[in-house]
Amino acid sequence: MEEGLYRQTELLNQARWDFIKVDMDSATIKLDKLSEEYDNLIEMSFEIWEGAVFWVFVSEWLAVTGTSMMAGYILWTLMVKRRLYREVS
Repeated sequence: MEEGLYRQTELLNQARWDFIKVDMDSATIKLDKLSEEYDNLIEMSFEIWEGAVFWVFVSEWLAVTGTSMMAGYILWTLMVKRRLYREVS
C-alpha cells in the first residue's frame, strides 16, 4: 500500500518535470499510468477495508452472543433451578 503511494508520488513528480520541460506526450503517458495505478490502489484499499470490517463485525457478534448466553445461563440457573436455593428448614 505504502509502496504504491510512493510510486505514485514519484510518477507525479516525473510528470510535472516532463510538463515543465514541455514534453507533453511523456507527461500525458505518465499521468494516464498514474490514473490506472490510482484506480488499482483504491480497489486494493477497499478490499483491505472490507476484510477488516468483516472481522470487526464477527468479533462484535461473538462478544454479544457470548455475553447473552452467559447471562441467559445465569438467569436460568437462578430462576428455573430454584431447588439450589430452597428455604432452610
